[in-house]
Amino acid sequence: GAVDKSGKIVIPLVNERPSAVYKCEDGRWIYGESVFDQNGNLIFKQNDYQTSTTVEFGTILTEKIEQKENSYSLIFGLYDSKGNKTNYIQVSDNVRWHLVGNEWTLEDNKGRIISGPYEDVKFKQDCPTKNFSPWIGDKADEFFKVVDNGKAGLIDKNGKFILPMKYSSCSVDHSALMGSILDGSIRYVAFYDFNGKEIQPMALHKRLAHENFGWHYEGTDCTLDAYQVNGKWGLLDMETKKTVVPFCLDDVLAFMHGVGVVKYKGRLYYINEKGEGLPSEVYTTK
Repeated sequence: GAVDKSGKIVIPLVNERPSAVYKCEDGRWIYGESVFDQNGNLIFKQNDYQTSTTVEFGTILTEKIEQKENSYSLIFGLYDSKGNKTNYIQVSDNVRWHLVGNEWTLEDNKGRIISGPYEDVKFKQDCPTKNFSPWIGDKADEFFKVVDNGKAGLIDKNGKFILPMKYSSCSVDHSALMGSILDGSIRYVAFYDFNGKEIQPMALHKRLAHENFGWHYEGTDCTLDAYQVNGKWGLLDMETKKTVVPFCLDDVLAFMHGVGVVKYKGRLYYINEKGEGLPSEVYTTK
């Protein structure tokens, strides 16, 4: 089970193994594959440890990967607030997602199709909470990532494509929309405003240092990330999506403990979390 910081039991001793605990925005809890109400009463229990459980717009969604010979597919299940099986996720007063078989369609309350069908839909995810989810900010409820034939795009609640279905992955945060394309181990990323207008053109994205460190080091407030355009590297502030260091660097090597190492005109420089520390000519580069 689980207790809060005061020692009060919020989830009784019902699960067979320890698991992570997430609190949904409506006050319900997810513990492993089970869902509990605000008082710790069990609403829904999934006994298959290979099935993930989230709460989307108040509806319980389960996903299981079914492995085939040379591919895999997702098997979905929907359950209402009492744990009873349903086929709908109501996302607004007039619009809902309808799960038919194993395909998703966006429709109005009279069943008229607005968009779809799609193989998969990704939501903001009420749970895990916003701190654990890539869908961050007030705009996250307004867009849905849809997937079909291995391509992903973003649509709004009217079924309009804001980002076309051509990306390997898409996401939403508090300041922009992001579309990314994977080419083997190489990742290209572009940023758009909430109307689908391009903010930052498609650029090569680089994970710095080692994978277990990544670019953002725990304990720092660094929001910079490294991208390459026309063979030159630059640094973007991921909070604002603005260019902090223009695309003129030879390389960006690492960033740990609040200090970054970059190469400019063959020489190594240390920079801080604001991108400062390079010759003044760098910051006037267009």
